[in-house]
Amino acid sequence: MRRLKLFLALALAASVCVPTVNVTNVTATTTNENVVEISNATELAAAIASQADGGADGQTWVLSAGEYVLTKGMIDTYSSLKINNATGFVFPITANNLTIVGEGDVTITSDYDPNTGNWNGQNFVTIGGNGVTIENVTLKANYNTYYDGTNKVVELVNAKDLTLKDVDTVTLESESGKFGGSIYINTKDAGNTVLENVTLSAWVSAGTVTEGNVTVKNLTIDFTDNAYAGYYSDTYGYAWNPGVSGSNVNVESMTIKVDDKTNLPQQIAKDVRDNTTIELASDITLDEGLYFVGEDDNPVENLTINGNGHTITASDTFHTNSYGQNNLVKFDKVENAVLENVTLETNELAKHVLDVYDTTLTIENVTLDHTTAQSGAPLIVNQSDVTLKGDVEFVTGANSWYAVNVDARDQEASLNVDDNAVVTFGGDTTKLPVFVSNSTGTSTVTGLEDLGNGVYGEVAATIGEDKYSSVQLAVDAAKDGETVVVSSGRHEEEVKISNKAIKLVGEEGAELFGVVAVNTTDEELEGLTIENIHFYGASNVVSLDTNASTIYLQGKYKDVVIKDNELILEETLGNAPYTVAITTGAGINGMLVENNVIKNYTISGYHNPVWANTDETSSTNISYVGNTFENILSGVYFGGVDNVTVTGNTFIKSNGVRFQYGSTIADLSENAFVSYPDDTTYGRYAVRFYDGGVEGEADLSDNYWGVEDIQTVITNEDTDFDYTLDTYYVSADMTDKNTDTDVFELDSLEVELQEGAKLTVKATAKDHDGNPVPITWTSKDESVATVKDGVITAVKEGETVIVADANGVTREIKVTVTKAGGNVPTDPDTDTEDKPTETPNTSDMSLLGCYGMMAVLSLAILVVLNKKRALSK
Repeated sequence: MRRLKLFLALALAASVCVPTVNVTNVTATTTNENVVEISNATELAAAIASQADGGADGQTWVLSAGEYVLTKGMIDTYSSLKINNATGFVFPITANNLTIVGEGDVTITSDYDPNTGNWNGQNFVTIGGNGVTIENVTLKANYNTYYDGTNKVVELVNAKDLTLKDVDTVTLESESGKFGGSIYINTKDAGNTVLENVTLSAWVSAGTVTEGNVTVKNLTIDFTDNAYAGYYSDTYGYAWNPGVSGSNVNVESMTIKVDDKTNLPQQIAKDVRDNTTIELASDITLDEGLYFVGEDDNPVENLTINGNGHTITASDTFHTNSYGQNNLVKFDKVENAVLENVTLETNELAKHVLDVYDTTLTIENVTLDHTTAQSGAPLIVNQSDVTLKGDVEFVTGANSWYAVNVDARDQEASLNVDDNAVVTFGGDTTKLPVFVSNSTGTSTVTGLEDLGNGVYGEVAATIGEDKYSSVQLAVDAAKDGETVVVSSGRHEEEVKISNKAIKLVGEEGAELFGVVAVNTTDEELEGLTIENIHFYGASNVVSLDTNASTIYLQGKYKDVVIKDNELILEETLGNAPYTVAITTGAGINGMLVENNVIKNYTISGYHNPVWANTDETSSTNISYVGNTFENILSGVYFGGVDNVTVTGNTFIKSNGVRFQYGSTIADLSENAFVSYPDDTTYGRYAVRFYDGGVEGEADLSDNYWGVEDIQTVITNEDTDFDYTLDTYYVSADMTDKNTDTDVFELDSLEVELQEGAKLTVKATAKDHDGNPVPITWTSKDESVATVKDGVITAVKEGETVIVADANGVTREIKVTVTKAGGNVPTDPDTDTEDKPTETPNTSDMSLLGCYGMMAVLSLAILVVLNKKRALSK
């Protein structure tokens, strides 16, 4: 008995140590006379052959995962089944209330080729029974040589209440494209027919339905690369044939994918239904306008056109459509329409890019390009409500009225710019951005600034209190001597200033592509100023031939000022091989280029009156003062310019100044030629003279010539003049001036010593010829540290400066003295030993704990049993 008690106690205690196992309850599939389980094609064929009405509950076929291929032999077993008095179908369904459900991935197909156009051989699945449901299967229609593919994947014939749910159809490939077969609701009374989560690569036709309803939920038609793309008639061939009246078809959501093989205006837009999304899979070229048109009392609702980044353009044969209009795209009587992620582009055969009439439309991430077109506009908003979102760009051309016209006609019209929208107006910047015209209704614009006189947009420039939508419009309106203030932000404009001298001044952050100033009069225009603007482009202008300039002046100007600008080239338009920051021809009488940053050009300045016109007055008094040049291949060029001043400029990875055709120099000093371009096309130079470069003398003293091994001055053999290089700077900031010392280097400029310690500084000083230059050493505080012949001795704790002087050129060494015997910092790595660590085995610990618990429980149970035995005595 005692042994039994011990065994029981151990067993009870050990039970707590058994690991836990998760158990999932599995319910077995219950079968009855209404459920047929099918696992292969033979069983499917047998089910088709023996199908019967399922009564009120219906009959259900459950297909396990796999591919079911109906062969000719299998089809022969049920070839006598009749639908509409015809036999010999590939997959006929004659029973009522039949449900076919796939479990997992199920594909039903056939390898039988009927090679006929007869009706019974046209279809893959032919349904003649009411209440049929096909769910969670993929249908791959059989290949029919007669059609080089297939015709209909599913046809409902004189029956109703069909449900296709979670059904995919597989396309068949042919030489003319892909086609997976259409879905044909071929009945007058569709009852309650539903297509839900269905995909196919053909159209859906419900043209015969006059009773009941066909409901479409999440239907996707992939009409790209389609064998029947471009084919249409009044009866068949549409991507969507909604029926005669359309009242029996309810589209809750449908997506149609198209490409350039699709006749988008006729196959898609002509009978477009509510709640439809059209997605572009390629660029589309239209021979006629793409029109989406509803009715006065029955507008199209919830229509989306998603371009997926593609472009819709007018073809070379674009013509007036059946509505008698030649706009590229039009929405007419459409509620809650969306046009997104697309570029619309006209040509000379089209009028408006987008015409919106009696419609509510959202335009998001869209470009409307009217560069080449008939007289019209990128966007017309007539008695409509249009909202702009994302990035929207309007591009105008020579025949554009303006970018957008908002016209209420006899109702109301509105253009609303979303808070997060970025709207730009490009192309011909002389065209107004948004112009409002009212007939008897009211037009409103929100999200754009009111510029006055019915014009709305962003303020690009101002003249006093007057606001302008483009810099060019402001420049055109400015009178001689007035100031045009360019607003902050990038303005993609190359501004032309004609026959006047104005002041063009930028706000902080103002950016322009370029400026062209042309004076065609004999009058000398005075005071042209370009100030505080970031320029980023260069283009072919006027008579520059092969050069591309950012700021270009032609004609007679006096006292021109170009100051505090950034000319940093980002791109070049045209095919110019040479890019120039500032270009002038003849007739410049005084020009100050001051405090600019000029970067990434072939030539930073090009002043060549001889090249421009030898008969005109030469340019004089051109000054470059305090500019920074970077990454310039050919520097600043002067060809036959009198009284040139180049002073206080810095050249970084840039060649310097070139002179040709007998220019004269007023001042060429205090420039820092820091470094030179890697491209040696023009040589590596600070100053270059050739072909009679200068007349008289050229004093080149007081410049910094860099530290690279270069030719500071390049001259040609036919150049006969005197130049001096007696004095120069030895630092790029031009603070150290010296006549002898050319190289002065120290190996230390900051040292730290303990009291009593010594340190020798290595110093090198050489003159122009490489000979040593003596160095004089002094300490500014000998109580802290002394120096003799480059040897520094630390005296007491503190700081001082040691000065090295090589014939007037000085270098300074900062000296810090600390107390002697200070603690030496301990390397933290020496205080730490790599000690192996062991991670407890949690499973072992839990097992030990379990055994411990088992022992305790066993003891407790024995105690209880023994007490009970004692009590029982």
